[in-house]
Amino acid sequence: MGVSVDGTVFDAKGLKVVPGFIDTHSHGAVGVDVNGATAEDLEKISCFMASKGTTSWLCSVLTDTQEQTEWCIEQFKAHKAMEQNGAELAGIHLEGPFLAKEYKGAMPEHLLKKNDIPLVKRYQELAEGNIRYITISPELEGVQDMIPTLKELGIVVGIGHSGATILGYGNLGRGVECAIKNTSDMKLSYVFTRRAPETVKILTESATVCHIDELINKQNEIDVLIICGGSATDLPVQTPEYVKYFNVIDSFDTHAKIPEHFENVNKNAAENGKIGIISVGWDPGMFSLNRLYANAVLPSGQDYTFWGKGVSQGHSDAIRRIDGVIDARQYTVPVESAVNAVRNGENPTLTTRQKHTRVCFVVADDNADKALIEKQIKEMPNYFTDYDTTVHFITMEEMKREHSALPHGGTVIRSGKTGWNNENTHIIEYSLKLDSNPEFTSSVLVAYARAAYRLNKQGESGCKTVFDIPPVLLSEKSAEELRKNLL
Repeated sequence: MGVSVDGTVFDAKGLKVVPGFIDTHSHGAVGVDVNGATAEDLEKISCFMASKGTTSWLCSVLTDTQEQTEWCIEQFKAHKAMEQNGAELAGIHLEGPFLAKEYKGAMPEHLLKKNDIPLVKRYQELAEGNIRYITISPELEGVQDMIPTLKELGIVVGIGHSGATILGYGNLGRGVECAIKNTSDMKLSYVFTRRAPETVKILTESATVCHIDELINKQNEIDVLIICGGSATDLPVQTPEYVKYFNVIDSFDTHAKIPEHFENVNKNAAENGKIGIISVGWDPGMFSLNRLYANAVLPSGQDYTFWGKGVSQGHSDAIRRIDGVIDARQYTVPVESAVNAVRNGENPTLTTRQKHTRVCFVVADDNADKALIEKQIKEMPNYFTDYDTTVHFITMEEMKREHSALPHGGTVIRSGKTGWNNENTHIIEYSLKLDSNPEFTSSVLVAYARAAYRLNKQGESGCKTVFDIPPVLLSEKSAEELRKNLL
């Protein structure tokens, strides 16, 4: 069969033909630094890239002054408008300024920032939408809150200059390690991290710390992978990806997005014969189960959920972003009169303000305006405006002594009616009081890891939630022991 070809024909016999490379992180070449490159300099880099097999690239602007960063953007636009003969300059990569100073590398520390959405919006507007990628340190206060806006601006978010543990050893990962120690049928084999493994110190002497790049190579050595990332950006990516290779558990807790997350995980789990159990913890998780049981038993009734007393880490972070605040803890506290009304079977209709209060403990700078700080806290939208909020100013010594733990808990109550005329009232109540929120969540994760392993051994696959798991699969004990001792 003859093939008609227009254009130049290359005889590639005996050669290897591969796609062109794409370089998403380049600060320059041929003696040219991107932060000081004119439009003509950028073309020199493009031509060099093409000569080495790279067909498109992003120019990486490292953390600089606003004036210089804007100049770099203008040079990118000038290059875009000129005749080009090299690799395609496909956009701009901003490396910073939202980076951890502990891992700043070559970044000038005095130019690093924690959170500045208006600045990014200004840069993206000036770049006419051509900032494609930004490197951030997610552990910085307020930086994770920027991610949804960055995505809306069309900017892909990457992690760098960071000490954050993505798959292993933050508060949740340490809790998982402790929970496994208290079992007799499990063994911790590996902890995976994006950090240099030698910098991560764990408690289990028999386990090995590895870089996340080694994870896929351990498929035959791991029965269940417990993913200890965050729900905002980590788990929506990691769980659907790693369920292709492992049985996985996660604690995804963005309630409104659970159906979407389920579908993403279910597709890959079913196609690869793996089990993925998502949204495991106490809410969602243990509270979810008790809502289900109570609704099934009392179909005519009303649900109430009260959280606390406990530390809200997100709200505490929001306070710490206020100028003049050194540290803060915010406690969510249920309103006792509201809880009692529900327990009495009154079935009250409760507003947000009537269900919970917020109590804040703040360490302020000596020269800070405390009255202004208190006003900013109480008037902060989405966090405090809908609640009665109390603010206490304390010393750093008091903060460390009295507020260093991460307690939490709450109560799920179902108030329902039975009888031909609904004449009888019943209350089903389930409560948790936790010294350590992450350690309790970790213990729930480990129990469901056992269930994931057993389900997969039975030939099952796909995504599951706590609703889909028979309770007998959670326990170390046999079904016979459970019937004898717990039934």
